[in-house]
Parts: sequence; structure tokens; C-alpha cells
Amino acid sequence: MHKDNKKFILTDFVSLRTLQRLQDNLANALGISLVIVDVHSREYITKRSNETMFCSKMKKFVPFLNGCDTDGIKCVDKCVSFNKPFIYKCHADLYGFGVPIMVSGQLSAYFKGGQVRLSNPDIARCKELADKYKVDFDELLEMYLSVPLFTEDKLNATTELLSVIANTVSNLAFSGQLVKTQSTEVVHLNDLLEKEVMRKTEELRLSEQKYRNIFENALDIIYTIDKNGVFTHINEIIHDVLGYEKNEVLGKHFSEFVSPEDLKTVSDSFIELKRHKRTSTKGLKFRIKSKSGESTYFELNSTASYDADLDLESITGFLHNVDQSLKAEAKLEAVKEKYKELFDSMKMGVYMTDENGRIKAFNKAALNMLGYFDFEEVSDMSILSLYVNPLDRKSFLSELPEKGFLEDYIVNLKKKDGTPVYVSVTANELKDRSGKVKGVEGVFRDVTKRVNLEREIELMKQYLENLIASAGCGIAGIDKDRKIFLWNKGAEELFGYKSSDVIGRDLFAIIPRDLRTHRPDLFRRVSRGEVVSGIEIQSNNTPDGKAININVTISPIKDANGNVIGASAIAGKNENV
Repeated sequence: MHKDNKKFILTDFVSLRTLQRLQDNLANALGISLVIVDVHSREYITKRSNETMFCSKMKKFVPFLNGCDTDGIKCVDKCVSFNKPFIYKCHADLYGFGVPIMVSGQLSAYFKGGQVRLSNPDIARCKELADKYKVDFDELLEMYLSVPLFTEDKLNATTELLSVIANTVSNLAFSGQLVKTQSTEVVHLNDLLEKEVMRKTEELRLSEQKYRNIFENALDIIYTIDKNGVFTHINEIIHDVLGYEKNEVLGKHFSEFVSPEDLKTVSDSFIELKRHKRTSTKGLKFRIKSKSGESTYFELNSTASYDADLDLESITGFLHNVDQSLKAEAKLEAVKEKYKELFDSMKMGVYMTDENGRIKAFNKAALNMLGYFDFEEVSDMSILSLYVNPLDRKSFLSELPEKGFLEDYIVNLKKKDGTPVYVSVTANELKDRSGKVKGVEGVFRDVTKRVNLEREIELMKQYLENLIASAGCGIAGIDKDRKIFLWNKGAEELFGYKSSDVIGRDLFAIIPRDLRTHRPDLFRRVSRGEVVSGIEIQSNNTPDGKAININVTISPIKDANGNVIGASAIAGKNENV
């Protein structure tokens, strides 16, 4: 068999005990989870060191474990393909890495490690995981927060260090140390790593300096308090924001700076962290006293650190000034409250629906008009369900886009108990910036009495028109300008004129000339409000051509104020002649 095809097994060159001890020490020192995996069988060579509680518990779920296995396959594929370290983000949004270990120029095994996070948890993602695996959300979030928090620089430095150690293990195996004692292996490892550890120490010092620069130049207050709540570190911005010098804060208890009104809230949060009920504080808003005595609102986000016995060691926090934003929110809330008062105090019903016709706003007048007591009863209800006839809604929506609004549009709705009610709607379309319709808003009022009255008037009008049309005598109506506006069948028969011939014409154009000549005072009397009867005229327009005598009575038509606005004439044959 050619040398290139030979499989090198790592434990044939370095004892399992040495590998396990080396791995355990590295995992604890670097704060990572770590295991050595055989590249050929993909089986663990060592027992995993320092596995996080999150990964340990979640791997009990087969789908989650399958996701871990898939990530592991991708990791080894990258290591095999490129023979260099590979950092990856796993399916649970944690970060891991693979670091190849070579023997005689061939990939024999690799460090698989990580189980760290680079940011605060994505709450929506945690909720998704909790729902998917039926895990208590608070418990899952606490386990996630217990995962070590790294920076990208720290993760890269850790991977580089493990790469150097992997090379050292490779050199150890290649140099034939397998024939020596286990103690010789360890001494040899220490000699090879000494210079590298010194180099990494310098890198960490530079990294610390970089962190210090960020710490001191940050715009937010960054601090650390010990297990007793005493400030041990704080950045310079404290002076610009609250007027304190650093030495006026360091060594003091946090309670000396919190406004008395909020001290219990902040103290309770500290106690919960101290008792390990949770490991971080998110979005806690409270007031801090400035050196001048003024109170300013800040938002706190902090993370606690614990020792091996889970006793609190320290808390690092970030205080962001939210005083202006909270004041703006308060003003906005006040405006919203005034708007709501105005909205609910309007006598007309006010409503708004979305593009699907779902009710998004209904004021008190609208609720009362339709027999509802609370907005929750109609919230997100389809407005179509309020229509007596659903087709009326279709007509309403078809007419609305033509003008973009409708005014005094009569709609027949139904109350909560099913009672019909007519409303007059004035509405317009709601559009977004692109012009897309996103709903309808409008006002409406109860016009049931008006609609019923109009119907009664229409019925009465039809009745009177039928009565006049079928009357046995001639009836005519004349307006104040002597124009004819009514001419029934009886008038057509008596005078020989069709209604189409006389409607709109001056009365004097059709009445006998002698009547106008001999009775010039006739219409003056009527215009003064007098009823004039006993007027005798003769008509030759009978079917047989014989002249007939007609008796006419003219009465004034008055408005509601008693003003004469026209006249009515009733004519019939004079049977006594």
C-alpha cells in the first residue's frame, strides 16, 4: 500500500489520556466546548469537554440532534477539503469550528468545538425553538443566555490558538513521541506551546487595549458592579451624561444613584440576578439622579457572571439615555388620548376598515347606533356581516373608486339584535404612499326616521297622484308665475288639451279670452289668498262638438308660512244650465 493511501490513527501516535487531558484543560481555559473527532470514522476519539447546558438538553430531541449532525458533516467536509480551520454558524444560531489535526501530512482528526454565541439571543428565534420542541420558553431562554458570549475577535483568536496546538500535536506524533512516556509527551507539548502562549498573551493585551478604547469612548454608560452591587468599573461618559467624576462613582453602591421612586424596581432586578433566577436584564427603564439633582430616564441591559458554584461574581451593564424618547412618547400618548377622546365624543359614527373589509376602528357613537357595548365585539369583524343585504356592500365598493369618496350614501345595516337601521354614509378610500388602497374610513348617522318618512311621503304622493288622475272633475295646478304644472285626465276631457300640450305653459295662453277680459281681478284675488268660485266658462271641445258650460273654482296654494305660491283649479260640468 502506498504511503499516501495509509490511514493514520491519531491515538496510534499520541495516547488517549494525553489527548483527553489536553482537551479538558483547553476547554476550561478558553471557555468553550471541545472534542476530538476521527476524520475517517467520524466517531469521537475523546469525551466532549465543557458541553453547554443548552446543547446538552436540546440534543435529547432527535430533530435537533439531527441538525447538529448535519452541521458536523459540513464542518468535517470543509476541514477535509481545505485542511484549515473552519468557523460556522449552527442551526441553533450558535457558533462552532473545526480545526484539522494532521499526521504525516494527512488529515487524521480534528478539533470540533465552540457552542458560543456572538450576540444577545434573538427572542423570536428562541420562541420558535421553544414552540417547535415544546420547551418552556423562559427555561430555554435562560439556557441560551448561559451559553458563553464571545466577540468575533475572541472566536478567531481561539480558533488560531487551537490550530497551533493541533500543529503541535501533529509534530509530536510525527517526531515519534509515541515510544516515549506520557510525561515526555506533555513536556514536549509544553515546550512547543510556550512561545505561542506568550504571543497570544500579547494579542490579548492588545485586544484588551482595543476594548478599553471602545469602553472609554462609548456614548452609553458602561459599568461593572460586584456581587454586592458596588461599582468596580465605569467609563468616562458618566461625567458628560450625569456630571459625576469616575472616582465619585467607583466604590459606591448603585442605590446611591437611583431615584427613590425606582429603587425597589432596580433592587428587585439585582436580587433576581444574584439568586440566579435569571442571568440578564433587558430593557429595564428607571430614573438616575444626576449630580445636580435632576432625574433622567435610562434603559438598562445587563449580563451577570457566575462562578463554578453559580454564585454571582459581577454584573456588566449598559445604560442608554432614553429621557428624550420617553418624554416624546409621553407627548405622543397625550395626543393619542386627546384624539381618542375626540373620536369617542363625536355624535356621528366613525369607522375604519382594512383592505379586506375588517373593522379596525369604531367609535362609541357607532357602537351605540348598532347596539354594541365594546369595541372588542366588532374588532376585526367583517363589515359585510353588518349589511342586511350583502349585495349592497358590493354596490358601495363599486361606486366608491369612481370619485374616491361617497357622500350621503344610504345603507341598510342591522343592529347586534338583527334590527334593521338605515344610515347615511360619507366615506373615502385610504391609500398608502404608492396609491394602493389599504382600506376605507368614514362617518355615518342614523337616518331611519328620514328614510321611513320619505317612503311615507312617496306613498302619499303616489296616492294623491292616483286620486287626482282618477277624479271625475278637471284639476289643474298653476305656480306663482302662472305656469301649469298639473293637468289631469278630467281637465284634458273638459278643455280638449293634452297634459303634454299645456304642462309648463302660461295659463293665459289657454283660458278663454273673455275670462281674461271681463274678470281681470280674478287672479289678483287668488294671489291675496281668496278662494274664487262660481266662475262660468264655455267649452266647445266635447266629443260631439256641442258646447258645454263649465263651473270653475280657483283656490290659492300656500307654503308653511302662509305665503301664496300658486293656485289650483277644479272644473266640472254645470249640470244646472
